[in-house]
Amino acid sequence: DAEETARQGTQDKVIANNQLHKNLMDMLLDGQEIFKNDEAVRKQFIFAELLYLVKGAGTAGVKGTISNQADGRTIQGATITIPSKDKTATSDTIGKYNISPMAAGTYTIIIEADGYQRKTIEDYEIKTGTTSTLNIDLEPNP
Repeated sequence: DAEETARQGTQDKVIANNQLHKNLMDMLLDGQEIFKNDEAVRKQFIFAELLYLVKGAGTAGVKGTISNQADGRTIQGATITIPSKDKTATSDTIGKYNISPMAAGTYTIIIEADGYQRKTIEDYEIKTGTTSTLNIDLEPNP
């Protein structure tokens, strides 16, 4: 009997949530139509914009392993920098690094290690709510 009651309660919640979603979407679509000639106000009736106002951009990050391009061995002590955010990490004893939390966005990432050529990665996208994996191979100095 308790299982049936729980199942019915879950079903009632699903129905209520679906109705709430439908009502919200109808209201937002109405607002977009009413304010179709006023972009600033119309934007307030777009779900993604409302979600951003409530939740913010979210946090993200980047992690990975730094390796020697010549032989694949991991590199300890490499410096990984995101200059525009003043974020830096150093690879650990097994070549791993992690930079988080940070805002999602598109960044330039600079990787440096003694005995290796500096590497710059332009326009690397870090997405909201995720920690991207960026494994990097460095070329040894000649």
